Order: sequence, then C-alpha cells, then structure tokens
Amino acid sequence: MRTEQTFRDRRGARTDLPRSKVSALITQHSVLCFVPCALLFALSLLGALLFALGLPAQAQQPSKTARIGILRPERPGNAGVEVLIEAFRRGLRQLGYVEGQNLFFEHRFAEGKLDRLPDLAAGLVRLKVDVIFAINTPAARAAKT
Repeated sequence: MRTEQTFRDRRGARTDLPRSKVSALITQHSVLCFVPCALLFALSLLGALLFALGLPAQAQQPSKTARIGILRPERPGNAGVEVLIEAFRRGLRQLGYVEGQNLFFEHRFAEGKLDRLPDLAAGLVRLKVDVIFAINTPAARAAKT
C-alpha cells in the first residue's frame, strides 16, 4: 500500500508527503478554517438580529403634534412644487404623521416677490413651527437669516 500522496503546493510544484502528514495538515487546516468561519457566522447572526430589532414592525405613532412651515417663493398652484410637497407629505405619512391629527402645515407664499421671503420666514418663526421647509435656495437663505 502506498503511504505517500502527491499534492501541488501554491506555486504548482509537486510534493510528495506521507499520508500521516497529509492528515495532520488537513486536520490543522480544518480547525483553522472552522474558528474564523464560526466567528464570521456568529457575527453575521448577531448583526442580523440587531438589524431586525432596530426596525419597527409598524410605523410608530409620533407622540407630539408637528407644525411645519412651508416657505414658497411662487404663487399657489405651481404643479412642479406641488409634486415635491406631496412627496414630502407621503414620506411623513409613512412615518405615522397624519395631517390634521398630529401634523399641521403652515404655507406662506411670496407670489414671485423674493423680497417678501425674509418677512414670511420671520412670521413662521413667530408661529414657532418645528421646522421650515424651504422650496428653493432663496427661500432657504431667507429662513436661515
């Protein structure tokens, strides 16, 4: 019976090793592979568990009424801006906010007169809205000052 086995090392050269050394290498390699693989599996399982626990099963109901001021430089009825605002409302609904119950919007329109934006922003601040949603850069600059 042959007690040597032919293997190729990493460089492709043939090596002849006795069966006992081959068995020892395989056992050693299996143990070395098992520890990192088991650790990787355990860490993956832990990460998946933490991720699952961090996600709410349903959108949690907000405990406070939110007031959002929307600062708009244009006239009412601008279709392009209405699409943006509707997307914003849809995102808030997904978070559990319901307009008229725990969410109120305060719209302010400059009607194309950008010099009115700072006064409109100051009015929203006096109303103590939770956040000002500025539609464009001039509105954002007015809200910042």
